[in-house]
Amino acid sequence: MSKTGKKSRDVQQHIAFDWLAENIRTLDATRGIIPFPQYPFLRELISALEENRILIVAKSRQMLATWTICAYTVYRLLHHKPGIYLLLSKGGRDTTELLKRMRVMISNLDEEYRERLTVKASEIICDNGGRI
Repeated sequence: MSKTGKKSRDVQQHIAFDWLAENIRTLDATRGIIPFPQYPFLRELISALEENRILIVAKSRQMLATWTICAYTVYRLLHHKPGIYLLLSKGGRDTTELLKRMRVMISNLDEEYRERLTVKASEIICDNGGRI
């Protein structure tokens, strides 16, 4: 890959993580609604998501990987070409939990982003035609 291509990819990864840090709020069990955490390992996870079509992550609950992937999916829905983003989990209840997390994030977005999204029981639709 050329230096220009690598630099462009690095800039895109930086933009994605910074957007999450500035716009996404998560729900902490003890502290309530909080800003998206800016841990270096989450920046690495976003970079890996940007660089790889398929990614397997060995994780623990404390890593916030599920929140991060949900947040990144909302980011892609708003900022990339329209697409269909499927959320797969080990069971229907777990998939419902992923949508609940995204609803928390969307309800705490600035109006300019919130008004672009329609949240339904089993899907989220963006004004660009993309869907989760």
